[in-house]
Amino acid sequence: MQDFNVNQYAASFKKDETLLCGSNMENCMFLILNGRVGIYKTHSKGETIVTELGSGEFVGEIAFFSSTGEGGKVVAMEDTMAIRIGEENIKSFISSRPNIIIKLMISLSEKLRVANEAFSHSGIDEVVYKEGMEVSPPDIMEGRMFPTGHLKYPKKIDEEHLKFIFDKTVKCPVCENEFSIYQVRWSKLKLLENRRDFRKMYDGFDESWYDIWVCPHCNYANFHYEFFKVSGLQKSELKQKLLLIDHPSGKSELLKKNYDQVFQDYYLALACKTVMGSSSYEMGRVWLRLAWMYQDCHHTEMYQMAYSQARQFYCDGWFNTTRSMDIAEEQKLCVLIGEMYLVEDDYENAKKFFFMGIKNQVGNKAMNMVARNRLEDVNELVLVTHK
Repeated sequence: MQDFNVNQYAASFKKDETLLCGSNMENCMFLILNGRVGIYKTHSKGETIVTELGSGEFVGEIAFFSSTGEGGKVVAMEDTMAIRIGEENIKSFISSRPNIIIKLMISLSEKLRVANEAFSHSGIDEVVYKEGMEVSPPDIMEGRMFPTGHLKYPKKIDEEHLKFIFDKTVKCPVCENEFSIYQVRWSKLKLLENRRDFRKMYDGFDESWYDIWVCPHCNYANFHYEFFKVSGLQKSELKQKLLLIDHPSGKSELLKKNYDQVFQDYYLALACKTVMGSSSYEMGRVWLRLAWMYQDCHHTEMYQMAYSQARQFYCDGWFNTTRSMDIAEEQKLCVLIGEMYLVEDDYENAKKFFFMGIKNQVGNKAMNMVARNRLEDVNELVLVTHK
């Protein structure tokens, strides 16, 4: 049989260019030579990315072999080169690469099956974003580790980040077993940006990936700077409610390879903080980092939900709890809550908190300037909106 001519069927795609599109899919599949593509599913609120595929992986093979003509939208996430495989060349392609094609197709078909099942059962159409909505929290004790709408997030974390961490052995304050964790080499990090919600963006590394420590023996999880702050009563509660849990996602991974592993750590931490009766500020901090992760994974609905949850917890802490903090901390909290209201297009409440963040002579000069500038920004937004 004639050999498969790679050059004849190779095609290049620019970033954001569509390779395959839902019910209008061509009767073909692609083998990615280099680059990266995302598979999107359409729902009532728009499109959500289900998974990402890279070099050496197939895309579109399920629709091709089942002849359904249905599937997700496949878009190049960066400049991509791929081989187009259709009815006219599939036989020559398989005959020239029998071992590789069979191995890859079985592997990828299983990955896509899992991803599609996760999407179809995720209930994303049930997510309704409303002001002050009550979101049923994940309840790991009842087998609900993730909230409705949470998908699979296999987005990979670049292995280059390993140069910014080092391992250390610690003792769990709950079960008293020793285990290894990774700490950040802060001296090696290069700060690129300090965002308006105070998220620090570093070159090649995100501190949120390793912010949570998880004991592999008892599943106790918490921020590394709060990990050992466990009272006797909290320790007893955690032992009763966490040690016997066989949660659905398996053990936490020490080295982070994808965002699914990071999400698992944060939701374990959320479960532990719920058991411990942690403050609204601590709960808000977890939800804020979850919002950042959803934003990184381009899941807008879950980002909005998590951001709203974070804002509600921070507001509850502001209005309903007493906490000793200095003026600079108080200003920073006001600016953060103001930014959260701004994300929700609630200009009036955003203005109120930015105004409270201005302490003039008694406040931190830098935070005074930030709060004042953001108040002016909101006033301009209001003027533009009402023109």
